[in-house]
Amino acid sequence: MAIGIIGLIATSAFGFLRPTGTDRVKDIAVVTIKDTRAYSAAAHTASEVIELPPGSQVRILDTRGAWNYVEIPRTSEGADVLRGWVDSQSLAPLWPWDPAVVP
Repeated sequence: MAIGIIGLIATSAFGFLRPTGTDRVKDIAVVTIKDTRAYSAAAHTASEVIELPPGSQVRILDTRGAWNYVEIPRTSEGADVLRGWVDSQSLAPLWPWDPAVVP
């Protein structure tokens, strides 16, 4: 019975701390075009921050014209996130439907 109570408490804590469906997919986009790069400014002539292969997930922070300012998670442990400008045509929303239907 004690193990069941501990499991119930852990499950309740996870459910309480888990973000809502809307927050989990909000502003998340996926790179869909090959040879996509993030730049330090909203121009193809700016310095390159990182190359993004198709399937890379980014969080859109701001949109200005044909460019999105994105947050790019780092894959190595302890590394900070990167930020850069990506051409909007290279991105597609991760969840294209109404976020309210996310489980």
